[in-house]
Amino acid sequence: MKRVSQWAAGALLVAGAVSALAQVPQSLRAAADRVEQSFGVKIKDARSVGGLVEMLEESGQLVYTTPDGATLLVGDVIDVQTKRSISRERMEELSKFDPSTIPSKWTFSAGSGSRTLWVFTDPKCPFCKRLEPELDKLKDVKIVYVPLAYQRSDDMVAGVLCSRDRVAAWKKAIDGQFDGKSTQSCQKDTQDIKQFAQSKMITGTPTMVRADGKRLAGYTS
Repeated sequence: MKRVSQWAAGALLVAGAVSALAQVPQSLRAAADRVEQSFGVKIKDARSVGGLVEMLEESGQLVYTTPDGATLLVGDVIDVQTKRSISRERMEELSKFDPSTIPSKWTFSAGSGSRTLWVFTDPKCPFCKRLEPELDKLKDVKIVYVPLAYQRSDDMVAGVLCSRDRVAAWKKAIDGQFDGKSTQSCQKDTQDIKQFAQSKMITGTPTMVRADGKRLAGYTS
């Protein structure tokens, strides 16, 4: 995930970046264009909010500028009157998607119940390991695992996907007892899951997604 210092230092320069300003309203294009040229990023969309221009960068990060694009703000924008986080609400809106569209060939499930929770998780992620016993405590909930290799765990994830008993293989993987032998076809699925996650602005693990599309990123009890 990008940090403020990266923007400030111009460390996000992308050689030959092609503008994505087609979705940006004409009245805001000058500001968006200035940010693109200054930092080498791609702006997917923009809107006016609270006297600022809110821009959605291609990676899924929100940034804000003055209307002339001369001053850049990276961080949480708060509505003073309501005390609501405009940034957080906007990200929740932009990142919503129907998790039932995730191909079943990428998933495996544990538990059962009237509710379903999708979990993007990595066998090498320490917070994912901590989350496992918390998931086991949930009642009346079906857990659908989506193994996401963000911690150089591609072989382990591919091995889980190619296992006859994915749940058992996953438990071994999360305990560090799975070597991750796999086939080329499962390696492709591993990469496809990464691309899917990026398209849905899932930038880390664990990320939990409810049936209504709302998500909770990071470990929680």
